[in-house]
Parts: sequence; C-alpha cells; structure tokens
Amino acid sequence: MELEKHVRGIYGCTRCGVCVHKYNPWGTKKVCPIREHTAGLEPYSSRGRNQIAKAVLEGTLPLSSELAEVAYRCLLCGNCRVACGALDMENGGKPLISQPHQMKALRADLFAAGVELPEAVNMFCNAIEKAANVFGAPPAERADWLP
Repeated sequence: MELEKHVRGIYGCTRCGVCVHKYNPWGTKKVCPIREHTAGLEPYSSRGRNQIAKAVLEGTLPLSSELAEVAYRCLLCGNCRVACGALDMENGGKPLISQPHQMKALRADLFAAGVELPEAVNMFCNAIEKAANVFGAPPAERADWLP
C-alpha cells in the first residue's frame, strides 16, 4: 500500500485544526479551497482526510467509490501543508504531515484496488486524451493567443 509510506504523518496529526481555519496563528490565509466551498464537512478538510487515511490503514474503512469521491476532491494545492506547523525532527525538520502526498498515495491505492474513478475524473481524462487539455477544446481554438 502506498499509504503506508505516510504512516508517521498520518498518525502525527493532532487534529489541532490549523489546517481547517481560514487564518493560521500567523495571520496568513491558508485554507483548503474545497472545504471553504463546501458545507464545511470534515472529509473536505485536511484534518478529516487524515482521519480517513488512518481508518484505511487500520482496515476500518474499505476502499470504495465513495472514498474515491472524497480523495479526488482534494486539489493537492498544499495550503494545509503550509498551514500545519508539525515538523518531523527525525527527518531534518521537514513538514511531518503532507496531505497532498497522502492523497496521491490514497489515490494510487484506490486505483491499484480497481476502484472506479469518479465521473469528473473520467471526464477530465477523456478530454485530455482526445484534445490534450482538460476542457476538451480543440488545439486550434485554444492556441490562437500564442504568438
């Protein structure tokens, strides 16, 4: 399992909520854009996705299409990583919790288990395959602005 490579960060989360709040203690805005534009449900925050990863590792949450919907909602922007102050002192003081890397690992595990991708992801993949861009626009139409 790819997710097992992130066990220190997953179990290192204290659920303090700095990754959830709009402003961190230093006054800079670092918030999950997905959580900000949803009803604020826990699975759409870094803290909640971390709990999901922990449940997958412990075997209490099976890999499923519902889980894939949550895993693929993460934009991998890294705001949560920047907001989190947890450092891995055994690894040179690097950030302990790297939610983007954890979500990539969870996605890899979902794919390896044969879990069906969310429809939106399939739509993007098909557009990239057919037109070489996520919008599905023909190359001639989107390259007009290039010199």
